Amino acid sequence: NWSVGLRAPALQEMLDSFAQFLLERMPEEDHYRDPPMQPAREPGRIPAPAVTRTFGELDRWLGDEALRQQWFGAFMTEVKPHLAIEPPDAPLTPETLDERMAGGARLRRHPFARFAWSERKGGGNWLFVSGEAYAVTLPGAFLEHLCSAPFLAADDLPAAEQEALTLLAGLVNLGQLELESG
Repeated sequence: NWSVGLRAPALQEMLDSFAQFLLERMPEEDHYRDPPMQPAREPGRIPAPAVTRTFGELDRWLGDEALRQQWFGAFMTEVKPHLAIEPPDAPLTPETLDERMAGGARLRRHPFARFAWSERKGGGNWLFVSGEAYAVTLPGAFLEHLCSAPFLAADDLPAAEQEALTLLAGLVNLGQLELESG
């Protein structure tokens, strides 16, 4: 009996992940501060403006579109722990990768790796690889090819070749991409 499919994440799981993501990025020195107040006539009552102000502070983080986009791409490409990808023993430099690809070697995604990309607000793009987000200036057409094509060869590299080679060598060194001899 075989079962193949994807489990949609529960909203509770997503909220927990997003909250953890935000907590890792919020400066510890950010504190709630009450506005100047008059002595309370009803000291046990929470005034409505206090709630509004509190959620205004939280909404500044919860509603940050760039952080939402970064979290979502990382969350959706996250590899489950039982599918952990092991990096190779010997690291590869961008220069060595360039030489190998010029000689006919190709790159392919590790079978467990998950790749996605999106446009970044304000310019550039995001590349999401197995739960990590990379801010890049590489063109969307290259990123689409990287995320969906079975192989990546030297001819597929964009004009911004050095940025691409640095990124690709880093992904090879993490085990997300595998270099196959040509």
